Amino acid sequence: MIVYGWNSFLLHECKPSQLGLSQDFDAVYQIERRQKYFHLFWIPFFGIGKTWVLRKRSDNQMYEPNGELLQVLNALPYQEKTPWYTFALPLLLLAGGIGFVIINSINDFQSRRAHEQRMAERVISFTQSVNAPAPNTYFTLRSNNYEDAYLKMISQNASTITCLYSAPSKYDNYDDRILEAFLDPAAIDTVMITKQSLVKAIDPGTESNFKGSVVVNNKGTHTLEDIKVIDYPVIRKTLVQFEEGTYIAMLQNIGATAKLNNFKAEESNITFEGSALPQEIVTGQSFIVNGKYEGMEPKANASVQFENADRIVKDYALWINGTHFTLKQAN
Repeated sequence: MIVYGWNSFLLHECKPSQLGLSQDFDAVYQIERRQKYFHLFWIPFFGIGKTWVLRKRSDNQMYEPNGELLQVLNALPYQEKTPWYTFALPLLLLAGGIGFVIINSINDFQSRRAHEQRMAERVISFTQSVNAPAPNTYFTLRSNNYEDAYLKMISQNASTITCLYSAPSKYDNYDDRILEAFLDPAAIDTVMITKQSLVKAIDPGTESNFKGSVVVNNKGTHTLEDIKVIDYPVIRKTLVQFEEGTYIAMLQNIGATAKLNNFKAEESNITFEGSALPQEIVTGQSFIVNGKYEGMEPKANASVQFENADRIVKDYALWINGTHFTLKQAN
């Protein structure tokens, strides 16, 4: 594969007789003025001069004129400018660079506009949630040193919200950190905050160094990072054991209160004692699932439905395999 080299292209041509030579030469040769250029991957890069050649009509090959004829040709009053396309590769690179800058600028502009729109929608949504919080609403606050604290709404009026406040330093399950933050009563405070201070903590996305506001007295400055309504059960495993055909799981609902709507075992070697799950699972309630199993270890798959306080039914999937126990909302 030829990567680089030199070539030439035709600038203009004439018959030998037009330069005062015998017409007999017209049937044999054609005189050409050609631009020589250096190329990369056959794309012209830069010019390396101009040259005269004789193209023989019988074989269409180019030959160099002899010294006498070359003197005559060089004496002709031709002052050709090097064509711009001799520099096609640099021009293509320049055009590509300009195109990249333009496209990148457009993409940056569109990204900024999209970010501004998302932030504006987020401000509207957060403001509405603060001014009219639903039951089981949780607020995530973030300090300037990126430490999180959490608020759980208890009650609210036109201007204030009474909340539980917690700022834990570690979690058993990061995905459930908001709920786990309120498991230890000794680490929880009851606070009253103003809706106005919480709205001021919403990052509008228009300031490069937004510092938020003081939401909870004596707790420093925070930004309102997230708002979640958790109105469904979240089951936390505290202990699972099985031995000689006996299975027991100690569980806790760290989410919202709900009633068991339906339980359907799809595959199971466990015979549960009584109802597999309580008919009602209250917030913070611990309960036990136990029974007898056959085979080497307990296994079960079941579909479960819970009905929350708003009478909304949500589907869950129960999976048991040895000491593994999960009861989560189905995707």
